[in-house]
Formats: sequence, C-alpha cells, structure tokens
Amino acid sequence: MAAGQADAYVSNLMAGHYLSLELGLPNIVVAAPAPFEPNNLSIAVRKDLPELASIIDKSIIAMTTDEHKNIRNRWMTVDFQQKTDYELVWKTALVFLIILAVVLAWVQVMRRQTAALSESEAHLRKARDDADAANRAKSTFLANMSHELRTPLNAILGFSEMLSRDTEITGNKKEKIAVINHSGEHLLEMINDVLDLSKIEAGRVELEPQAFELPRMLQDIGSMFEARAENAGLRFHLDRVSSLPPYITSDVSKLRQILFNLLGNAVKFTTEGSITLRTWTQAIKGDSSMVALHLEVKDTGPGIASEQMERIFEPFVQAKTFKTNTKGTGLGLAISKSFVELLDGKISAESEAGKGSVFHVSIPVALAEASEVVDLKAIRRNVLGLEYGQPAWRVLVVEDSAENRLLLSSILHQAGFEIREAENGKEAVTLFQEWQPHFIWMDMRMPVMDGYKATAAIRELPGGDAVKIVAITASAFKEQRKNIIEAGCDDVVHKPVQSHEIFESMSQQLGIRYIYEELDQNTLTEAAILTVEMVAGLPIYLREALRRPAQYLDASATNQVVERIRNNHPETADGLQLLVEKFSFDQIMKLLNESDRIQH
Repeated sequence: MAAGQADAYVSNLMAGHYLSLELGLPNIVVAAPAPFEPNNLSIAVRKDLPELASIIDKSIIAMTTDEHKNIRNRWMTVDFQQKTDYELVWKTALVFLIILAVVLAWVQVMRRQTAALSESEAHLRKARDDADAANRAKSTFLANMSHELRTPLNAILGFSEMLSRDTEITGNKKEKIAVINHSGEHLLEMINDVLDLSKIEAGRVELEPQAFELPRMLQDIGSMFEARAENAGLRFHLDRVSSLPPYITSDVSKLRQILFNLLGNAVKFTTEGSITLRTWTQAIKGDSSMVALHLEVKDTGPGIASEQMERIFEPFVQAKTFKTNTKGTGLGLAISKSFVELLDGKISAESEAGKGSVFHVSIPVALAEASEVVDLKAIRRNVLGLEYGQPAWRVLVVEDSAENRLLLSSILHQAGFEIREAENGKEAVTLFQEWQPHFIWMDMRMPVMDGYKATAAIRELPGGDAVKIVAITASAFKEQRKNIIEAGCDDVVHKPVQSHEIFESMSQQLGIRYIYEELDQNTLTEAAILTVEMVAGLPIYLREALRRPAQYLDASATNQVVERIRNNHPETADGLQLLVEKFSFDQIMKLLNESDRIQH
C-alpha cells in the first residue's frame, strides 16, 4: 500500500469513516475504535496488515499534539453525532409509542361509547315497543268497550225514537219513552267523553277541518248560553270585535266542544254575577293566510285555589270549591286541553279563590272564502216511504245482535224495503248466493265469520262486484274506515245509527228515491207565531227532549223531537219547525226557559 493511500486511510479512519481497501484480497473494513486514541489505530490493523500498521504508526508519531487534539475532537464530534442520532431515534420511537397508546385509548373509549349507545338504543327500542304494545292494548280495549256499550245503546235509542213516533202511544207512556231516550242520550254523552279522552291519549283522534262562518257560530253559541245563564240568574256577555274574519277553516265541532266545556263549566259553577265570552284574532307573522283565534271565558264564580290550579286540566278532577250538586265526568277541561293542543293551540287559566276564573285559548286558523263554507243548517226530513216506479229493493241485514237486527229491519221494512236477515258472515254469504240482494248492511264484528271475511267472500262470488255493501260498526275509531273500505265495503256508518243516516247512505249508493214528509210553507208561516204559553203547554218530557238538541244546535235531532211534538201539538210543532229552519236555536231556548218559569 502506498504512503498516500495509507494517509488517506488514516485520515478517513480518524474522521470516523469506513474505508474499504482494495488490496487484491477480500474487502477489509477497518473501523476506528472509540474513544479515539492514536496508539489504538495501528492495533486495529496490526494483526492482519502489519505493513499498514507500520505506516499508521509513523503517521501518528509525526502528528503534533494539536493535531492529536483535533483528531480527538473530530472523533468525539462523530461520537456525539452518533449518540444524538440514537437519542433522536429513541425519542421518535417514544413519541410514536405515546401516540399509539393515545390512539388505542381513544379506540377503547369509542368502543365503550358505541357499546353504551347500542345499549341505550336497545333500551329505547324496548321502551318504544312497550309503548306500542300498550297503545295496541288500549286500542283493543277501546274497540271492545265501544262495541259492548254502543251496541245496546243503538237499540235503546233507536227503538225509543221509533216508539216516540207511534201515534198509538200517548200520555204517560210517551213520557216514559222520552225518559228512556233522554237517559240513553246522557249515557252516550258520558261514554263519548271517556272514549274521546282515551282516543286522545292513544293518539287516535282525527281533525276534520271545514270552512264555516265564524261570527255566526259564536253568535249561536252566545245566544244559547245567554239563555242558560239567564235561567241560572246570571248575566252573559258576548264581546266580539268587529274585525273578526267572516269565514275561517278549522275543526268546527272541536271548537264548539271547547267552548261548550268552558262556558258550561262557567254556568255550572257560578252562583252569581256574570259570564263573558270575549273573542278576537291576531295576525300570524310570515303567513297572511292564517290568523290566531283568541277565545277568553271569564266568570265571577268561586274561583280555583292555587294548589288546585296545577291539576284542573287532569282527567276526572273537579275543584273542591265547586257546587256539590253539579254532574259530569270531570273530563271537560282535560278534553278541551287535548283538543286545543290537537289544533296546535294553547290553553291557560288564571284564577283566585272567591274572585272568579279566566280561561284563555289561542288557536291558529286558516282564512276562508264564502264559497268554501259548509252549510251547518242542513235539515233532514223524515222518510215516509219509497217513491213509485222503482225496483223492489232487496236489502240483507247482517248483524249478530238480535236487538239491532230487529231495529234496522224494522226501520227499512216501514219504508217499504224487502228484508232478509243473517246473524253472522257465513249465513250472509249463503243468503247472498240464494237471494242476490241489491244492498247489504254488514256488521263488521260477528262470530263464526266477521264482516271483513264475509265481504271479501261475497266480492269473489258471481254478482258480488255489483252489490252495495255498507259497514255498520260500533267501533269508536273512525280511522278504521280505511281497513273496512279495503275489505270491500262501499261506505261506513257508526253506531248508534240514526234513521236519516240509513236512508241517506242507501240513496247515495243506489240512487234510491224517497217520499218525504213535507210541510206547506204558507201554512207553516201563518202558524209560526209561537208563544211561551204554547211551549209551556207541552209535557215536561217533551220540553226536556227538545232542550238538549237545541242547546247543541243539532237541527236533525231537534227536528226529530219536533215530529214527536207534532202528534199532539201540531201548531206548536209548526212554529218550532220554522225556528229550526231559520237556525234560531237561541229563540227556542228562550221560549223553553220562560215556559219553565211559568210552570214554576
């Protein structure tokens, strides 16, 4: 090896580099020992390359002390760099491990959160399933209770109505029949309250919006309660702003029931002073087609104690300060609150014991046009029979209840229909094949075969697509109509059913024409001068029978009572008939109240 090569080798070796020597032998890598010592350099190669070791020794001897120090410093720098590199690697690895640990911990936390979320979702699903099961159980209970209660009530009210029209029944027998009818209607009203609340809680109440004349509706209700308040020795005020919109769209029946409940409670529980119904509307920002309808009922009654205010909207709750002789289910305010909320409104109350109460209702309603208004004064006339020139209409009555089967058959037979009866769906299918009726009244809940299966079976038979089938059901749920229609029925009528509903449905389905009881308008006008004495001359049972439908502005039911009055008091009936046609229920109520005072 030349001296120059050896110097280069030593220089590189002292710098901490590796040197590969081309000696014609396998490559030899010489690494300087650490820490650097000049005498150690030749030791590194002395064993294997004595010649090179000799050259290294001479080079080292020739070095000065400063050069030795420089080489040592360079070597130490190299050694420090190596240590720094090791430290960097170590720190990098440590940071990596820390990051890895954090990631693993985060993953673990996320797994726990996911597991907790899954468990929470499982609990929510179970709670939802339990709630659904409870609602289904409640619906089943309501369906059973509705059927069991409405079915006998249908017979009670139906037969009492038929007997009240029988001219052969007079005197105290008619009075007893009126008591039966009145008691049945009161029982039905209470059943409806309970069912309404149960349907509300089960979420089964539907809205039925329609356009109507707002001022007239308020005036009619105001006139009715003015008469009731006057009869109770109270003053009634209707405070109605002139800027009320003439026509609105909302569920008028629920609005009426809200006002009936609030005003009814005010009259019932106020012993002296006055009752005020105040109404106004307020624009709703951002929607010019809507307004907020405000209804405020204020009384000077005994008021409600503060500790009872929190519970007044709960079912079956009545304040202890109220008169003890009042009757009711204690559901009026609970139902009113539910109806208000169903209409997206709000209801609140303020009261102080001994100083009266104020109930405030706010409900959003849509503005309407006159052309959209539904006539709330429709009067249904009594059917006397079938017009001549029509087919001999064959009607099959399918009903498992013997009483209701007899009632429906009797109503139809009196009108001139040919009738056959079946007490279950299986018999109905057989009779249809044998007799081919034009129309079938189908009860939906029967033993052996229910109305759903019977209807589906009849539709599959020859001629089954042409027959008209209308369901008659005691179900409290109007939304079951969809299921009934899907089963193949053409329409649905709910029990307790009124005779006009039976005839109207059949006319709509088959175009059947009837002979109606007509009144000569000229004679009616001449005899329409109705006095208090004429009303006072009516038996008390007829006055009471007239009072209930007149209070609720029910023209159809009022007409039915008028026809009962006509049997023995035709002139009084004519005068009442004209008032009903004019929708003057407030006048009827005034006459009834004044006649009561005459009797006393």
